[in-house]
Order: sequence, then C-alpha cells, then structure tokens
Amino acid sequence: MASVSSGRVDPFAPLATPATASSARPILLSLPPGLIFNGVIRSGGTPEALVQFGAESGTLRVGQRGGSTTDYRTTDYRTTDYRTTPLLPAGWSVASIDVQNGRLTLRQGKQAVTAEL
Repeated sequence: MASVSSGRVDPFAPLATPATASSARPILLSLPPGLIFNGVIRSGGTPEALVQFGAESGTLRVGQRGGSTTDYRTTDYRTTDYRTTPLLPAGWSVASIDVQNGRLTLRQGKQAVTAEL
C-alpha cells in the first residue's frame, strides 16, 4: 500500500491562522439597537436612568434585567420577578448609573458598555 499524502500531519494540532487568539482584538460591545439614553436622575436617593427602547420609555435602576414587563395589577406576586424591564432587550442588565457624571453602564454577559450624556 502506498501512503496517502493528503490531510494534516497532526490532525489535533491548532489550525494555522493569520491572527492568533491572543493578538485578535475583542469585539467591542455597543448599546442595544433602538436604546436611547436621555438622562439621569436621583429619585428618593436611588439613581435612575431615563431611557427609550422601542415604543417604551421610562427609568432604569441598577440590577434591572431586560425581559418582559411586570405590571403589579395583573401579575402573580409569587412568580413575578420585579427586576425585569421591557426597557432593555433580554440578556442585558443595568450594571451602574453615575448621576454625577451622567453615565449609564449596561452589561451583556461578561462585557459592559457605558453611555455618557
């Protein structure tokens, strides 16, 4: 039998690429499409960010996560997560709000993005 010369010498070796993972630039996170950051306020000592997202407008607080609305008049108190908000897409959360400097920091997974006024 003759040997076949096709394929790689070591099929388990890393693939040769022009840019290795250590030199590749990370993908920068940007604000969710359709989110408009309008301002910051302090209400009762709690920092809040004024935003618009799609047809919704209102305020965000630290710890809120994107998801469905929570209307206390029509939901079951035992199963409702009052930290979810329709003002962010699912998978996003409010990491911090800096009223003094006019900043809103959002998180998606392990990445964060900060919007400034």
